[in-house]
Amino acid sequence: MKKTVCFTWPLITLPLIMMAQPDGRVLENLTIDSRLLGQEVSFAVYLPPGYESSQRDYPVLYLLHGSGGDHTSWVQSGEVAYIADKAISEGKSTPLIIVMPSSKGGKSGFFNGYQGEWPYEDFFFQEFIPSIEEQYRIRNNKRYRAISGLSMGGRSSFAYGIHHPEMFSSVCPLSPGSGPIEPGDARDFYGPRGLSEASDQEMQDYDRTHSILRLLDQIPHEFRMRDGNHNWQYWRESLPEVLEFISARFR
Repeated sequence: MKKTVCFTWPLITLPLIMMAQPDGRVLENLTIDSRLLGQEVSFAVYLPPGYESSQRDYPVLYLLHGSGGDHTSWVQSGEVAYIADKAISEGKSTPLIIVMPSSKGGKSGFFNGYQGEWPYEDFFFQEFIPSIEEQYRIRNNKRYRAISGLSMGGRSSFAYGIHHPEMFSSVCPLSPGSGPIEPGDARDFYGPRGLSEASDQEMQDYDRTHSILRLLDQIPHEFRMRDGNHNWQYWRESLPEVLEFISARFR
C-alpha cells in the first residue's frame, strides 16, 4: 500500500461566551495508566478551534519529542498551539487534534527494549492510540492519522511508520537521529540505550529494524533538505510545513 513520507533533516463548565473558542487549546499533564509499562504515561493534547462547540470528528497528528524531552516540549518550546492556530486560520492546515506523549522512563525511548523490559512501541499501538481515539473525537482510520517528531522522536516516528504501515497516511520525521552510520557501530550507539547486554546478532537485528539508514532501503520516499540547526527554531519553522503536508493527505 502506498505511503508518503516527508523528511526535513539537520470536566469544567466554561461560561457561554467561551464556547466560540477562537483559538485552540492545550491540555497538559494528562495521564494514561499502562498495563504494559507498569506505570502512568503523561501526554498533552492540542484541541483545534471549535472543538468544544462542534460534534465533528477530527484527523490526528501524533507528535513525538526528542531525547531529554517530554510531553510538554512541543507545547512550551515548540509553541505548538500558536503554530497550529495560525496554520488553521490561514487555511494551510485542516483543523486537527495533536497528541504529544512522553517516553520518559526507559532508556529505549519510544522503542521497545530488546528484552521486553520497556515495551513502549507495544504500548503506543496497543494501549495509547486506542485510548486516545476513544477519549477524543478522532477519525480513527489510517487516512486521517499522521505521525511526526523531532530528533529521537523523528527516528521513532519514521520507524513506527515502517513497522506499522497500516496506521498512518503520512510520516514526517524532523531532524531524525539516524542511528549508527555503519552496522559495525551498532554497539557503541545502542549500548547506552539499553542494549548493553545484547549479543552481536541481537544488536545487528535491532539495528536492521530501528536504524533510519537501514529502513530507508525498504521504501520509496520524499526527501526534503533545508538550512538550519538542530534546535527549536528549526523545528518551529518546520511544523507549519508538516501541518500543510499532512493536511493534503487528510483531504
